[in-house]
Amino acid sequence: IRYGEFIQAAYHCFHSDPATSADEAPSPRQVALPCKSYKVTKNLYATSSVGLPKWVDKLAPGLDWMSQRTSCIGYVAVCDDLKEISRMGRRDIVISLRGTATCLEWAENMRDLLVEIPGEKNPKYGQPKVECGFLSLYKTGGAHVPSLAESVVEEIKRLKELYKGETLSITVTGHSLGAALALLVADDLSNCAKDMPPIAVYTFGGPRVGN
Repeated sequence: IRYGEFIQAAYHCFHSDPATSADEAPSPRQVALPCKSYKVTKNLYATSSVGLPKWVDKLAPGLDWMSQRTSCIGYVAVCDDLKEISRMGRRDIVISLRGTATCLEWAENMRDLLVEIPGEKNPKYGQPKVECGFLSLYKTGGAHVPSLAESVVEEIKRLKELYKGETLSITVTGHSLGAALALLVADDLSNCAKDMPPIAVYTFGGPRVGN
């Protein structure tokens, strides 16, 4: 239930101010976390590699955020309450990702061609594949924001160094589209460093991601 509420906070963060400027880097967003033992350390953005014609915005004035390429899709939070850390026996880092909310995110959902995930092949299992729309949202960077993949890995490495010597855990949670992206995040993190803390994934209503 706790991690479902973290996802709800990601939805609220987006819908409270859905627009993202195409001309400048986004300002930090407020996230109303359900658990006061955690604090947000970074907002996360996903960018679509597809776009819509400019005339689409004129059809629905005030709803141009529906066709924007980059949108806030979640956040990273860390437990900073000593009593809660003691109860859990570790300092928990949460990565929370919402589901589909914009037209271009829906468009990416429809791109279901399986493509190989970049990286070394496993001789035993071969190269894993993932739906290209999910990989696009995960790997594409915006004009003023890095890709979701870059943002997550960079922030987790920063927090790991900040809390060096402590017992840490990473929990990735997401709903729908966010559930698919959560699996990509967890896979990426598990391979980006040898001494990565234990990673758990809690997803809700997620689609099949690949093969």
